Amino acid sequence: MAVSPIKKLRLIALQKHQNKILKLLHNLGTTEILVSPKELDSSDLASLEYDFAQTKFAVKFLKANSTIKENLVDKLTDKKIEITPKQLKKVVKTFSYKRIVNTLSDFEASLNQDQNDIKKFEEEKQVLLPWQNLKIAPDKLDSSETVSSRIGTLTEENYQKLLDEIKKLSEKTDLLKINTEGPAIYLQIIFQKDIAQKINEVLSKVNWSEESLPCENLAPEKGIAHLDDQITKQQDSIKEIEKEIKSYSKYLRKLQIVSDYLSWQLEEQLAKQKSQYTKETFSLNFWIEKNNVANLEKQLSKITKNYSIEELPIKDKSKSPVVLKNNKFFTSFEAVTDIYGAPKPNEPDPTPFLTPFFIIFFGLALSEAGYGLVLMLGTYLIMKILKIPREDSKLLRVLFYCGISTFIFGALFGSWFGIDFSGLPPAIANVLQKVEVIDVGQNPIPILIMTMILGFIQILTGLVINIWWLTKHGKAKDAILDSGTWIFFLLAIVFYAITKMNIFSEAVNSFGPYVVWAGVIGLVLTQGRDAKNVFVKFFKGVYSLYDLIGYFSDVLSYSRLLALGLATGIIAMVINLVAILFKDMIPYIGWLVAILILVGGHTFNLAINVLGAYIHSGRLQFVEFFPKFMQGGGRKFKPFAKEAYFVKVVNSK
Repeated sequence: MAVSPIKKLRLIALQKHQNKILKLLHNLGTTEILVSPKELDSSDLASLEYDFAQTKFAVKFLKANSTIKENLVDKLTDKKIEITPKQLKKVVKTFSYKRIVNTLSDFEASLNQDQNDIKKFEEEKQVLLPWQNLKIAPDKLDSSETVSSRIGTLTEENYQKLLDEIKKLSEKTDLLKINTEGPAIYLQIIFQKDIAQKINEVLSKVNWSEESLPCENLAPEKGIAHLDDQITKQQDSIKEIEKEIKSYSKYLRKLQIVSDYLSWQLEEQLAKQKSQYTKETFSLNFWIEKNNVANLEKQLSKITKNYSIEELPIKDKSKSPVVLKNNKFFTSFEAVTDIYGAPKPNEPDPTPFLTPFFIIFFGLALSEAGYGLVLMLGTYLIMKILKIPREDSKLLRVLFYCGISTFIFGALFGSWFGIDFSGLPPAIANVLQKVEVIDVGQNPIPILIMTMILGFIQILTGLVINIWWLTKHGKAKDAILDSGTWIFFLLAIVFYAITKMNIFSEAVNSFGPYVVWAGVIGLVLTQGRDAKNVFVKFFKGVYSLYDLIGYFSDVLSYSRLLALGLATGIIAMVINLVAILFKDMIPYIGWLVAILILVGGHTFNLAINVLGAYIHSGRLQFVEFFPKFMQGGGRKFKPFAKEAYFVKVVNSK
């Protein structure tokens, strides 16, 4: 339940064993290879990178157009192709994947061309549609020796101006209104060529917009028909290509296998690029967990005895990668820690400490027994039916444990799908009422107090963890004078508040103010100890008392748990009331509408409040709890391991 110790090692071996050693490291997946300080030529990677990229494209393209459809269960579980090493080697050796990839690439290019052509024809068609009434092909507009014609558009206002200007000319001009669409008027102006200069001047005055039409050799109506024919041809071509692509669906599985294989080859080639070389040897620097070193040496000795492993000094430990090590139960809650990020190597793993608080806070934030039951059973059935591996089901396991907490708190608070007990059979109502400890809706104050007490306990826990961790690493003095002093002061304030309730004897109560003043003096004397100047020490100590506001603010933040829990129960009750209203209002099918409202409403309420409970419970860890003993900002260990997207290599039976 801590950050696993990490070593920085250098492996030196003969170059002739490099490929085998890299494959071993790749299969073990326990090392993170460091980049060599020497910049190496990566030209050898180009071909492999290209093949992998092309194969990856082919898989994606074929999946999008394949006749093979994954069922829902396979999608949810990310089911992989199970294959033995021998079968994998055979597929890679015998399958002509490059030919398939090139063919699919050609299909994609043809599809893109056809789709672009369709888009182009559609755009040209839209240009021609307003000109359907034009009876002459655009290229014939100026074909006469004596008469010329132009087409264009004008606004209504400018159209009237054009009419006025034309009246001033001779009768050698004619103006035809082809179409009126929106604010534009589509016009054809016909005039004798000997007045072309005057026409140009007139059109310039009225902001004439000249039109250039596609399919120049056809009248617009025929041009539209021609474009429709072209669109149909391209659509038919697309159907044929899609039919051809579907016939290649049979190659999808093999392409996926090759894609994963090439990705592994690429990773190994990149690892080579991170190596350093002499004439006969190579060396590789890497991070590895301390407890994995012995197994690595054992496996290396099976390949060669001629190797050397030396430990390298870690100059800046804060930059070394972090591996979290927890038992099966706590590992699930790494899903919460990962949202915040990894701790630094010199900080404790917060996962085991946050786990009990997160479960309790989630249950309080949802506090609905019916929803807790659904959450608990739902996540359990999903994991069992879909057979999701433990490493892939962290979030589901967190929700399962939180479902148990929600069920318990919901039962204690008497909230079961927002149902009013008075409407239940007496036997059931009596059992539920006996379990109920407090009606939060009627008396929320005790729960408010409980949430803040829990918050205060968690904050003290964070300070205690800080004392433990600093003491463990030889900083007991700092631990006691910093976190220890604050623990004393916070407890002193609580003690003083309790004495005001007259619970203790008068003699004990009289100590309250003195204990608080002792805490104040302790903070003033210790919190500025790093300063050299006496006055600076004193003022820094006094200023540290301001942090008390932060602690009170942190404690008050936990009251949000009550608000979230109340919201869940109230919304559930409203859903039930609305369902009953519709049942009574609508004859015959009112009961059906009520069922739909109940199922839909409670499903939505459950989903939105599970999300809210998860986010806010996590926020209390990240903002109020973690800063008391850690900063975060560490980097997670990235092992040199075979990351399979499609394939799961299994041993031969």
